[in-house]
Amino acid sequence: MNQISYIHPYLISQINKKKNLLEKAEHQKKLFKMFRMYEDAAQVEAIRHSLWMEKQDENPAAHYNPNRKENQKAIKNSLNALLWAQNNLTIGSMNREHVSIISGMLDPEFWQKYAENAPSDPKYRSMGVRPGGANGPHTPPYPAEVPDEMRRYFEKLNSLLIEAEEERNERKKVNKYDKAVAAAGYAHFHLLRIHPFEDTNGRTSRTLQNAILKYFGLPPAIIFGGEKSDYIGHIIAAKDGYGGRFHTPNIEVSGGESSFYNYIAGKVNTNLDRILGKEIPIEKRGLFGF
Repeated sequence: MNQISYIHPYLISQINKKKNLLEKAEHQKKLFKMFRMYEDAAQVEAIRHSLWMEKQDENPAAHYNPNRKENQKAIKNSLNALLWAQNNLTIGSMNREHVSIISGMLDPEFWQKYAENAPSDPKYRSMGVRPGGANGPHTPPYPAEVPDEMRRYFEKLNSLLIEAEEERNERKKVNKYDKAVAAAGYAHFHLLRIHPFEDTNGRTSRTLQNAILKYFGLPPAIIFGGEKSDYIGHIIAAKDGYGGRFHTPNIEVSGGESSFYNYIAGKVNTNLDRILGKEIPIEKRGLFGF
Protein backbone atom coordinates (compact mmCIF):
# COMPACT_ATOMS: atom_id res chain seq x y z
CA MET A 1 0.00 0.00 0.00
CA ASN A 2 1.17 3.54 -0.73
CA GLN A 3 2.37 4.98 2.57
CA ILE A 4 2.34 8.66 1.59
CA SER A 5 0.62 10.67 4.32
CA TYR A 6 -1.84 13.23 2.98
CA ILE A 7 -3.05 14.42 6.39
CA HIS A 8 -0.97 15.62 9.34
CA PRO A 9 -0.53 12.77 11.85
CA TYR A 10 -1.79 14.90 14.75
CA LEU A 11 -5.07 15.63 12.95
CA ILE A 12 -5.55 11.96 12.12
CA SER A 13 -4.87 10.98 15.74
CA GLN A 14 -7.50 13.50 16.90
CA ILE A 15 -10.06 12.23 14.40
CA ASN A 16 -9.32 8.65 15.40
CA LYS A 17 -9.71 9.31 19.15
CA LYS A 18 -13.01 11.13 18.70
CA LYS A 19 -14.36 8.49 16.35
CA ASN A 20 -13.50 5.86 18.95
CA LEU A 21 -15.63 7.75 21.47
CA LEU A 22 -18.56 7.75 19.06
CA GLU A 23 -18.06 4.05 18.30
CA LYS A 24 -18.28 3.27 22.02
CA ALA A 25 -21.62 5.07 22.07
CA GLU A 26 -22.97 2.63 19.47
CA HIS A 27 -23.27 0.06 22.27
CA GLN A 28 -25.58 2.38 24.21
CA LYS A 29 -28.87 2.75 22.38
CA LYS A 30 -29.80 6.15 23.80
CA LEU A 31 -26.39 7.69 23.09
CA PHE A 32 -26.26 6.16 19.63
CA LYS A 33 -29.61 7.66 18.64
CA MET A 34 -28.63 11.04 20.07
CA PHE A 35 -25.29 11.24 18.24
CA ARG A 36 -26.86 9.97 15.00
CA MET A 37 -29.36 12.84 15.26
CA TYR A 38 -26.50 15.34 15.48
CA GLU A 39 -24.69 13.66 12.58
CA ASP A 40 -27.82 13.97 10.42
CA ALA A 41 -28.18 17.63 11.43
CA ALA A 42 -24.57 18.21 10.40
CA GLN A 43 -25.31 16.81 6.93
CA VAL A 44 -28.17 19.27 6.46
CA GLU A 45 -26.00 22.10 7.78
CA ALA A 46 -23.27 21.21 5.28
CA ILE A 47 -25.80 21.33 2.44
CA ARG A 48 -27.15 24.69 3.51
CA HIS A 49 -23.72 26.25 3.56
CA SER A 50 -22.67 24.61 0.29
CA LEU A 51 -25.65 26.30 -1.35
CA TRP A 52 -24.98 29.56 0.45
CA MET A 53 -21.39 29.43 -0.80
CA GLU A 54 -22.70 29.49 -4.37
CA LYS A 55 -25.57 31.95 -3.98
CA GLN A 56 -24.47 34.53 -1.42
CA ASP A 57 -23.30 37.07 -4.01
CA GLU A 58 -26.61 37.10 -5.88
CA ASN A 59 -29.21 38.25 -3.37
CA PRO A 60 -28.35 37.64 0.30
CA ALA A 61 -31.76 38.67 1.64
CA ALA A 62 -33.55 36.23 -0.67
CA HIS A 63 -31.36 33.29 0.34
CA TYR A 64 -31.87 33.94 4.04
CA ASN A 65 -35.64 34.00 3.53
CA PRO A 66 -37.05 30.79 5.11
CA ASN A 67 -40.25 30.92 3.07
CA ARG A 68 -38.81 30.94 -0.42
CA LYS A 69 -39.81 27.76 -2.24
CA GLU A 70 -36.67 27.75 -4.37
CA ASN A 71 -34.53 27.57 -1.22
CA GLN A 72 -36.43 24.61 0.13
CA LYS A 73 -36.37 22.95 -3.29
CA ALA A 74 -32.59 23.39 -3.54
CA ILE A 75 -32.13 21.82 -0.10
CA LYS A 76 -34.30 18.83 -1.00
CA ASN A 77 -32.47 18.32 -4.30
CA SER A 78 -29.14 18.47 -2.45
CA LEU A 79 -30.26 16.00 0.20
CA ASN A 80 -31.44 13.58 -2.48
CA ALA A 81 -28.12 13.93 -4.29
CA LEU A 82 -26.16 13.30 -1.10
CA LEU A 83 -28.22 10.22 -0.23
CA TRP A 84 -27.81 8.85 -3.75
CA ALA A 85 -24.05 9.48 -3.64
CA GLN A 86 -23.77 7.70 -0.28
CA ASN A 87 -25.83 4.70 -1.36
CA ASN A 88 -24.08 4.32 -4.72
CA LEU A 89 -20.48 4.86 -3.71
CA THR A 90 -18.65 2.00 -5.42
CA ILE A 91 -15.13 1.44 -4.12
CA GLY A 92 -12.69 1.09 -7.00
CA SER A 93 -15.15 1.77 -9.82
CA MET A 94 -16.24 5.39 -9.50
CA ASN A 95 -16.75 6.93 -12.95
CA ARG A 96 -18.13 9.95 -14.75
CA GLU A 97 -21.69 8.67 -14.61
CA HIS A 98 -21.54 8.87 -10.80
CA VAL A 99 -20.53 12.53 -10.72
CA SER A 100 -22.92 13.36 -13.56
CA ILE A 101 -25.89 11.88 -11.71
CA ILE A 102 -24.94 13.76 -8.53
CA SER A 103 -24.73 16.97 -10.54
CA GLY A 104 -28.03 16.21 -12.27
CA MET A 105 -29.82 15.64 -8.98
CA LEU A 106 -28.43 18.86 -7.54
CA ASP A 107 -29.76 20.92 -10.44
CA PRO A 108 -32.18 19.03 -12.73
CA GLU A 109 -33.11 22.19 -14.65
CA PHE A 110 -29.49 22.84 -15.59
CA TRP A 111 -29.04 19.30 -16.88
CA GLN A 112 -32.22 19.48 -18.98
CA LYS A 113 -30.62 22.35 -20.87
CA TYR A 114 -27.11 20.90 -20.80
CA ALA A 115 -27.60 17.49 -22.41
CA GLU A 116 -30.57 15.82 -24.01
CA ASN A 117 -30.21 12.49 -22.20
CA ALA A 118 -28.30 13.74 -19.15
CA PRO A 119 -27.28 12.82 -16.62
CA SER A 120 -27.57 9.16 -17.68
CA ASP A 121 -25.52 10.07 -20.77
CA PRO A 122 -22.67 12.07 -19.20
CA LYS A 123 -21.41 15.09 -21.07
CA TYR A 124 -18.39 17.18 -20.16
CA ARG A 125 -18.29 20.89 -20.92
CA SER A 126 -17.45 21.98 -24.45
CA MET A 127 -16.58 25.56 -23.58
CA GLY A 128 -14.03 27.37 -21.45
CA VAL A 129 -15.19 28.53 -18.03
CA ARG A 130 -13.92 30.94 -15.41
CA PRO A 131 -15.36 30.13 -11.94
CA GLY A 132 -16.39 33.31 -10.19
CA GLY A 133 -16.50 35.37 -13.40
CA ALA A 134 -13.75 37.30 -15.16
CA ASN A 135 -11.95 37.90 -11.88
CA GLY A 136 -12.42 34.35 -10.62
CA PRO A 137 -9.68 32.54 -8.70
CA HIS A 138 -8.46 30.17 -11.41
CA THR A 139 -8.84 28.97 -14.99
CA PRO A 140 -9.74 25.26 -15.31
CA PRO A 141 -8.27 23.06 -18.07
CA TYR A 142 -9.36 23.64 -21.67
CA PRO A 143 -12.41 21.57 -22.73
CA ALA A 144 -10.30 19.28 -24.93
CA GLU A 145 -8.22 18.35 -21.87
CA VAL A 146 -11.18 17.49 -19.62
CA PRO A 147 -11.73 13.83 -20.67
CA ASP A 148 -8.09 12.87 -19.98
CA GLU A 149 -8.07 14.93 -16.77
CA MET A 150 -11.18 13.13 -15.57
CA ARG A 151 -9.79 9.72 -16.54
CA ARG A 152 -6.74 10.38 -14.35
CA TYR A 153 -9.01 11.79 -11.65
CA PHE A 154 -11.02 8.57 -11.40
CA GLU A 155 -7.90 6.39 -11.53
CA LYS A 156 -6.39 8.15 -8.51
CA LEU A 157 -9.67 8.54 -6.64
CA ASN A 158 -10.45 4.83 -7.01
CA SER A 159 -6.93 3.97 -5.84
CA LEU A 160 -7.36 6.13 -2.72
CA LEU A 161 -10.80 4.65 -2.02
CA ILE A 162 -9.40 1.12 -2.24
CA GLU A 163 -6.61 2.05 0.18
CA ALA A 164 -9.14 3.69 2.50
CA GLU A 165 -11.20 0.50 2.48
CA GLU A 166 -8.09 -1.50 3.33
CA GLU A 167 -7.32 0.93 6.16
CA ARG A 168 -10.81 0.47 7.55
CA ASN A 169 -10.26 -3.28 7.65
CA GLU A 170 -7.02 -2.86 9.59
CA ARG A 171 -8.72 -2.23 12.91
CA LYS A 172 -5.48 -1.99 14.91
CA LYS A 173 -4.00 0.74 12.74
CA VAL A 174 -3.91 4.09 14.56
CA ASN A 175 -4.28 6.39 11.57
CA LYS A 176 -6.96 4.34 9.84
CA TYR A 177 -8.77 7.47 8.56
CA ASP A 178 -5.79 8.93 6.70
CA LYS A 179 -6.78 7.66 3.27
CA ALA A 180 -10.52 8.14 3.89
CA VAL A 181 -10.07 11.86 4.53
CA ALA A 182 -7.49 12.08 1.74
CA ALA A 183 -9.90 10.47 -0.73
CA ALA A 184 -12.64 12.91 0.29
CA GLY A 185 -10.30 15.89 -0.05
CA TYR A 186 -8.96 14.62 -3.37
CA ALA A 187 -12.48 14.09 -4.74
CA HIS A 188 -13.38 17.65 -3.72
CA PHE A 189 -10.31 19.58 -4.85
CA HIS A 190 -9.56 17.91 -8.18
CA LEU A 191 -13.17 17.84 -9.36
CA LEU A 192 -13.32 21.55 -8.58
CA ARG A 193 -9.95 22.13 -10.28
CA ILE A 194 -10.98 20.33 -13.48
CA HIS A 195 -14.50 21.83 -13.54
CA PRO A 196 -15.86 19.14 -15.90
CA PHE A 197 -19.34 20.65 -16.23
CA GLU A 198 -20.57 24.08 -17.19
CA ASP A 199 -22.25 24.45 -13.79
CA THR A 200 -22.77 22.70 -10.41
CA ASN A 201 -19.07 21.79 -10.04
CA GLY A 202 -18.63 23.28 -6.56
CA ARG A 203 -21.79 21.69 -5.16
CA THR A 204 -21.00 18.37 -6.83
CA SER A 205 -17.46 18.29 -5.42
CA ARG A 206 -18.61 19.05 -1.87
CA THR A 207 -21.46 16.52 -2.12
CA LEU A 208 -19.12 13.75 -3.30
CA GLN A 209 -16.62 14.66 -0.58
CA ASN A 210 -19.22 14.37 2.18
CA ALA A 211 -20.63 11.16 0.71
CA ILE A 212 -17.16 9.60 0.94
CA LEU A 213 -16.74 10.81 4.52
CA LYS A 214 -20.15 9.39 5.42
CA TYR A 215 -19.31 6.04 3.82
CA PHE A 216 -16.29 5.73 6.09
CA GLY A 217 -18.27 6.75 9.17
CA LEU A 218 -17.10 10.36 9.41
CA PRO A 219 -19.16 13.57 9.69
CA PRO A 220 -19.23 16.09 6.83
CA ALA A 221 -16.64 18.80 6.38
CA ILE A 222 -18.75 21.94 6.68
CA ILE A 223 -17.31 24.99 4.95
CA PHE A 224 -19.41 27.86 6.25
CA GLY A 225 -20.64 30.46 3.80
CA GLY A 226 -18.76 33.23 5.59
CA GLU A 227 -15.49 31.35 5.00
CA LYS A 228 -15.72 31.63 1.22
CA SER A 229 -12.64 33.84 0.86
CA ASP A 230 -10.53 31.50 3.02
CA TYR A 231 -11.89 28.49 1.13
CA ILE A 232 -10.95 30.00 -2.23
CA GLY A 233 -7.49 30.80 -0.87
CA HIS A 234 -6.94 27.13 -0.03
CA ILE A 235 -8.15 26.10 -3.50
CA ILE A 236 -5.74 28.52 -5.20
CA ALA A 237 -2.83 27.32 -3.04
CA ALA A 238 -3.67 23.69 -3.85
CA LYS A 239 -3.95 24.43 -7.57
CA ASP A 240 -0.61 26.27 -7.57
CA GLY A 241 0.99 23.41 -5.65
CA TYR A 242 -0.45 20.85 -8.07
CA GLY A 243 0.93 22.75 -11.06
CA GLY A 244 4.30 23.26 -9.43
CA ARG A 245 4.99 19.64 -8.60
CA PHE A 246 5.32 18.69 -12.28
CA HIS A 247 8.79 20.24 -12.00
CA THR A 248 9.55 17.83 -9.13
CA PRO A 249 8.23 14.46 -10.37
CA ASN A 250 9.16 12.57 -7.19
CA ILE A 251 6.58 14.53 -5.16
CA GLU A 252 3.08 13.03 -5.20
CA VAL A 253 1.41 15.62 -2.96
CA SER A 254 2.53 19.27 -2.98
CA GLY A 255 2.50 21.54 0.02
CA GLY A 256 -0.46 23.44 -1.39
CA GLU A 257 -2.50 20.27 -1.91
CA SER A 258 -1.55 19.00 1.53
CA SER A 259 -2.72 22.29 3.02
CA PHE A 260 -6.13 21.81 1.39
CA TYR A 261 -6.41 18.20 2.58
CA ASN A 262 -5.54 19.29 6.11
CA TYR A 263 -8.09 22.11 5.84
CA ILE A 264 -10.78 19.52 5.08
CA ALA A 265 -9.49 17.21 7.84
CA GLY A 266 -9.71 20.12 10.27
CA LYS A 267 -13.36 20.59 9.34
CA VAL A 268 -14.05 16.90 10.02
CA ASN A 269 -12.22 17.14 13.34
CA THR A 270 -14.23 20.23 14.33
CA ASN A 271 -17.51 18.52 13.48
CA LEU A 272 -16.57 15.53 15.63
CA ASP A 273 -16.07 18.02 18.49
CA ARG A 274 -19.45 19.58 17.78
CA ILE A 275 -21.23 16.20 17.64
CA LEU A 276 -19.62 14.97 20.85
CA GLY A 277 -20.38 18.30 22.52
CA LYS A 278 -23.95 18.32 21.10
CA GLU A 279 -23.35 21.78 19.66
CA ILE A 280 -25.00 21.37 16.23
CA PRO A 281 -28.48 22.93 15.93
CA ILE A 282 -31.08 20.26 15.27
CA GLU A 283 -34.15 22.47 14.86
CA LYS A 284 -35.95 22.03 11.56
CA ARG A 285 -35.86 25.68 10.58
CA GLY A 286 -32.47 27.19 9.93
CA LEU A 287 -30.47 29.05 7.32
CA PHE A 288 -32.89 28.25 4.49
CA GLY A 289 -35.87 27.48 6.72
CA PHE A 290 -35.76 23.76 5.91
